[in-house]
Amino acid sequence: MRVDKGMRNYSEINTVGFDPEKIQMNEMEEALKNAQTYIRTVPPNSDGNNSGTAQ
Repeated sequence: MRVDKGMRNYSEINTVGFDPEKIQMNEMEEALKNAQTYIRTVPPNSDGNNSGTAQ
């Protein structure tokens, strides 16, 4: 798992990247929702990076 911090559209964005073979997308989303930090899920990158990303 990794967390990338940055700014987007004048808002602070922390993007969480993870290995879907180790944790399922819905499990990551649920953990972020429980922490009250979940906003949305972005599909896997089209640049060959197969990890899902939840924001």
